[in-house]
Amino acid sequence: MHLKDLGHLSTRISNSTSTHLTAFLLTGVPGLEDFQIWISIPFSFMYLLAVIGNGLVMAVVVGDRNLHEPMYLFLAMLALNDVLLCTVTVPQMLLIFWQGPSPLTFPACLTQMFFCSCSVPL
Repeated sequence: MHLKDLGHLSTRISNSTSTHLTAFLLTGVPGLEDFQIWISIPFSFMYLLAVIGNGLVMAVVVGDRNLHEPMYLFLAMLALNDVLLCTVTVPQMLLIFWQGPSPLTFPACLTQMFFCSCSVPL
């Protein structure tokens, strides 16, 4: 093929491949469908541990007046960031593990991506 033919081919391909995504099918861990309930146990335990531990850190920093210094406030903000990031991703993953493959709509995917991007520190 000549360069001229490749340009014509790319134009033809780009015009014929316009699609509209309505949902994504999230399947979990491919090949381990029988073990996904067992995989979900450590994830749910770690999620619960992260939320409780970071919640305690935030409660202690907010509750004690002596800890209202920049270092402790920064620690509380990191704890809040960790809770938000865990809460954005882990419940959807556990839902897939417990109920099997489920479609995720495009707006829901964009919302999840937005909150993941906003909660990751630079």
